[in-house]
Amino acid sequence: MFGEQPDDLWLWVETCKRRQAQDLNTAKAAKADQYVAAVEAFGEQHGHPGAGR
Repeated sequence: MFGEQPDDLWLWVETCKRRQAQDLNTAKAAKADQYVAAVEAFGEQHGHPGAGR
């Protein structure tokens, strides 16, 4: 996905934000936080600074 459609990074960011906003149990909330961090790191490494903010 990322390699072929880099302009769709916003979709990953939006999905992560929606998951974080949900009432999740501790394990799912931690996983959502991991995804957000991964998307932010990917965006910064591939020329999309602040992608997750």
